[in-house]
Amino acid sequence: MATNKLEQNYAAREAVAMAVGAKLREIADILTEAKANPDLFRDGLTAPLDRVLVHAQLHGPVLHPDPLPQGAD
Repeated sequence: MATNKLEQNYAAREAVAMAVGAKLREIADILTEAKANPDLFRDGLTAPLDRVLVHAQLHGPVLHPDPLPQGAD
């Protein structure tokens, strides 16, 4: 019984990690696109947004290694 509960907890943890990774990848895509648009950030991203971008680029693919489906919002 304990093994079954443990397996359920691991599966739930993996599902949460995948969801967080997918969102981080989406955030990285949004910020990368925004950074490339000269009308949005003429002087570049602010330092906090730049840190979020770096964090999302590093940790998103680790938590969600599969490529995101096209059109995923």
